[in-house]
Amino acid sequence: MFITVTISCVLIVSGIIAWYFKRREKMSLFKRLGIPGPEPNLITGNLMAFFGTPNVEFYSQLINRYGPIVGYYLGSKPMIITKHLGLIKEIQRSRDFEDRPRLVPGGINPSSKRCKMLGNLPVNEWRELRKKLNTGFTTTQLRQMVPLVQQKIDKFIDKLSDKESFEIDFYKYYQRLTLDIIGRTAFGVDTDVQYNRNDRFLIAVKQEFVKTANNFLVKLLLCFPEFYYIIQGFRKLIEYVKETIRLTSTSLLWTDCETTLMMRKSGQRVADDGKDLLQIMIDKGLSDEYRSNYFVQ
Repeated sequence: MFITVTISCVLIVSGIIAWYFKRREKMSLFKRLGIPGPEPNLITGNLMAFFGTPNVEFYSQLINRYGPIVGYYLGSKPMIITKHLGLIKEIQRSRDFEDRPRLVPGGINPSSKRCKMLGNLPVNEWRELRKKLNTGFTTTQLRQMVPLVQQKIDKFIDKLSDKESFEIDFYKYYQRLTLDIIGRTAFGVDTDVQYNRNDRFLIAVKQEFVKTANNFLVKLLLCFPEFYYIIQGFRKLIEYVKETIRLTSTSLLWTDCETTLMMRKSGQRVADDGKDLLQIMIDKGLSDEYRSNYFVQ
């Protein structure tokens, strides 16, 4: 028994020491390459500064302090930002950067549905689908959407006409107008977002926009990628439970768009003179999977 415990302790200590030296080597990558940047913490890198400051401000501070090429660590993940125009042009021309890894391994939201969305597809699938989607953005097709946009603008003007004050905060009204137009011309969903602040579509989209990588499990994953499968398993389980009991905006948007798609396939159309992008895709004969996944994104 004593020998077993001793061997176990030796193995654990040896593992910790090996991890420590490997970690130190990883966290000194930019120093060895001569790339300037903030000194990283051995465990969290520059994670706390990254999440404690808005992204644009964080990047601006690094560029202003260290120059046009800066290296920092998101947990143990080395990251480079640059404003060097020559390097940026080379990156844009190179295909080596087309399928680069996500900021958070497995995505900020680990939902299995999101893996099939347009922005999360592998580059070859993304390129093929974009070619098909581009047919919905021709001058002729966009002209057919004008009546739909005009309806929403008329509603917007009516909303403003109800205001007695000469001072109006246009930001929130433009937000709702934009969402109303996108909902109708892209998702094929008629909403009441301009008049009803509790509209389910508005609430769902707001939830999508406030999603952030700034949560405990994501930070843990970034700091200890060695435990990816364990941590990611917990993340997927939590997201699955939330989707099952309809606590996520993803499930709400997915359900609404799926319902609209089924109605269109059964021949039910919205009573107006315009044609939205969803109907254009249906007419073009894109697969059910791609139609659903594109519009939930």
